[in-house]
Amino acid sequence: VKKDIHSGDKDIQTFLDAIAAHSYKYNDEVDEDDKEHVSPMAQELEKTKIGKGFVFNNKGVKNIDYGKMAGVLLASQAMLNKRLNEIEKR
Repeated sequence: VKKDIHSGDKDIQTFLDAIAAHSYKYNDEVDEDDKEHVSPMAQELEKTKIGKGFVFNNKGVKNIDYGKMAGVLLASQAMLNKRLNEIEKR
C-alpha cells in the first residue's frame, strides 16, 4: 500500500539538528498546575519539513501533537542506533 519508499535519514538528521530540549512552565492562563515540562519548542519543530506536521494552534497557543510525532521519534532512534553501531564497529 506504500510507494516511493526511500531513506528518510537526511530528513531525520535535519529535524534533529533543528531541535533542542527545553525545560519550561506555561503561564497560568494555559496551565494552572504550574508543572514543569521538558520538550522541544513547537516553534523549532515548525521550522523543519518533518516537524511542521506536528504543530497545531489551539486558541492562539502553539502545541505539539505527540501522537503524530511518534513515528518520527522511532525512526530517529533507528537512525541513531544505526550510526552508533557503525561507530562501535570502528
